[in-house]
Amino acid sequence: MSKPKISKVAVQGIENGPELILTETTTKTGGIRGKDHGECKVYSLDTSVLMHDPLSLFQFQEHDIFEPFQVFHELDKNKKGTEESARNAREASRLLRRIVTEGITVDDKGRLIVENGFPLSGPSDGLATGRLYLQDKHVKNIVSGLTNGHEGDDFILSAVKHAQEEMFPDREVIFVTKDSNALIKAVSLKIRAEDYKSDEIRVVEDSSLIRTGVYRLPEDFWNRNECDEIDEDCFKIRGDILDSVMVNEFVLSGPTQNHIPRMASVVDIKDGAVILKAVPDFSGRTYPRIYGIRPRNQEQNLALSLLMDPEIDLVTILGRAGSGKTLLAVAASLHQVLVSKIYTEIVFTRANIPIGRDSGFLPGTEREKQLPLMGGLLDNLEVVVHEKMMNPSGRRGGTVASSEMTASDILNKVISVKDMSLMRGRSFARKIVIFDEVQNMTRKQVKAALTRVGEGSKAICLGNLAQIDTPYLTEASSGLTYLANQFASWPHSGHIILEKCTRSRLAYYAEEML
Repeated sequence: MSKPKISKVAVQGIENGPELILTETTTKTGGIRGKDHGECKVYSLDTSVLMHDPLSLFQFQEHDIFEPFQVFHELDKNKKGTEESARNAREASRLLRRIVTEGITVDDKGRLIVENGFPLSGPSDGLATGRLYLQDKHVKNIVSGLTNGHEGDDFILSAVKHAQEEMFPDREVIFVTKDSNALIKAVSLKIRAEDYKSDEIRVVEDSSLIRTGVYRLPEDFWNRNECDEIDEDCFKIRGDILDSVMVNEFVLSGPTQNHIPRMASVVDIKDGAVILKAVPDFSGRTYPRIYGIRPRNQEQNLALSLLMDPEIDLVTILGRAGSGKTLLAVAASLHQVLVSKIYTEIVFTRANIPIGRDSGFLPGTEREKQLPLMGGLLDNLEVVVHEKMMNPSGRRGGTVASSEMTASDILNKVISVKDMSLMRGRSFARKIVIFDEVQNMTRKQVKAALTRVGEGSKAICLGNLAQIDTPYLTEASSGLTYLANQFASWPHSGHIILEKCTRSRLAYYAEEML
């Protein structure tokens, strides 16, 4: 046996990590792959990974995939149903079938050859260049002495351990899972285990997952940038601000910076300059209330400017509990339906966990099934209606006729409550569609939801990344994070994060201290 050759390679597959020293064998020393693939790792994907992201099979570049038989058994057991996990199980099974059927090879006697695996390059359109290997023999359950020996994780880990020792003795075998307990078991068996993170949004420059939507001018800003006034409310700025803002983001200046208004929004970026426009002050007495509501702080004022702008088709608002996300969305929507009459109706829906099954256990129609789950909508609707009745003046010089509508009237005549699991095939034209609890939605669910929004409509997506209840979703892989980042540069979308709790002093203190 020749002496192993040492070389440096970058960590691939799950995360782009630091460089590691790996051993590459120059002669075949056993197992399936030797000389030509010493630097390639073998990743074994747990069922939880495939049911979270079926395309995970193609996320490991040149590295190989090994799948135990127990994974196929669990996919088959979980593929029935309308939940996202069931759909993902079916999609994973279809992808695995395609990989195997397209990669079948036979020897000179017509017998199938499975020892060399199945290529991933064809089914993945070149995204992955490794191969898929399957468990091809019965493996003793090495965990049976520690447990009752009948858990699915035990069979999977036993197969991975066998692959590590027998099939790929000269290569690094890594078990990838979204199940914390399975990861702990793997480590105890001396199997390298990692969480699946290929679908997570990478951390941006300010070390947060999503841009805040607000850029605060530093004290030395005017030493590096120049400003030209276009008209009373619009300004053109040249300088390093070009690298700091996007269209529809907000620029806030300090009290001593009088070149532009304290609050301005980026309306365009062109010809090496940023065009800013003053943001209306909805808290001022000279501006009419938004269906009885005035913002309680600066960030709520900025959120209202996004919600009230007819040129913005998508608004994403993130914020902690009690920051006013739903209240502002409901008030702005009612104003644009009942007062300015830009839209004809409000459609309200939320991500319920699990989606697509729980509604069946509730009696009544679709609307009656959903109302018990819409407590946040009803609570905020009552607040808005109360404020409207206490402050009935609408536009300058008149009273809005709809100000006498009760919360019950509005709920029955203006707001349509929909079950998200039944929205496929729908199209909402000239409506405001509010999606609540979006942090619990996956990427696919977000795409399915937004593609329901038709011509002349506006979508409002609300959520709090600190309140994710969906299994296997994290702050980074949440559909809300994905949505906010993907639409950050689209000129017809706006985004803001609300940091301050305004519900009550008790709620604020509880949010800070508990």
